[in-house]
Amino acid sequence: MKRIITLLCVILLVSGCSDKANSVVLKKTDFNASHEYSKKEVKGIIKLPKDIIDKTKLKISMSMLDGKAENIKIKPQKSQENYSFTQKIPKEGTWSIKYVLTYKNQTIIKKYVEKFGNKNTDKKKIKSIELSTNPEPVVSHRDTMFNVNLFNNDNRIIKDADVILQIQNDDANFIFTKKMKNTDGNYQANTLLPSTGTYDVTVHINYKDKHTMETIQLPVSK
Repeated sequence: MKRIITLLCVILLVSGCSDKANSVVLKKTDFNASHEYSKKEVKGIIKLPKDIIDKTKLKISMSMLDGKAENIKIKPQKSQENYSFTQKIPKEGTWSIKYVLTYKNQTIIKKYVEKFGNKNTDKKKIKSIELSTNPEPVVSHRDTMFNVNLFNNDNRIIKDADVILQIQNDDANFIFTKKMKNTDGNYQANTLLPSTGTYDVTVHINYKDKHTMETIQLPVSK
C-alpha cells in the first residue's frame, strides 16, 4: 500500500509539471500584421508563433477614415504558418484595419491605419494603436493595468501624445475616466473592474491638434 501511494504522488507531480510547461501566454509582440496595396486590392499577412496558430481565432474589419465607405468584414485564410487575406476596396484613401485575436482566454486587439493609393504619407499621423492588459485575460475584483502604445507611419513609437482611458459598463453602473501616465511612449493606467461582463474600453488620443478614438469590447471573467 505504501508503494502505491508513493507512485500516485509521483504521477500527480509529473502531471502538474506537464500542464505548467504546456501553458503558453501570447504576447502582443508575437502578433504582427503587414499590408501591401496594388490596383485597389489590399493584401495582408498576419504572423503568429507556429505552435499556437491552430488554437487561435482572428476577426478582421476595415473602415475608411477620410471618406464615405461601408465597414468591411474580412474572413482571413489560415495556414500552418500565418493568416492572410486579399480584399478589394471601393476607394483609395486612409483606411483603418482592426484585428481581434483570441487565444484560449486571451484577447489581443491591434489597429493599423494605412493610406492606400498615395505613397506621400504624413509621418506625424498615427498608424497603429496597440492596447494590452495585465493580467490577461482580465478578471473582476482585481487591479488591472491597461497599456497603450502608438506608432506613426515610420513605425516609430509616439512619445508626446495625450491619452485618456475611458471604461464603461452600464449593467454594472460603472464608468472610469483617467489620463494615462506617459513613460517614454508607454501609456498606462490602472483600475479595478467591479464585476464580470463586457466593458466598453475607449482610448482617446490627442496628438498634433487632432483627436482620435478607438473603442473595443473587453470581456471580464471571475
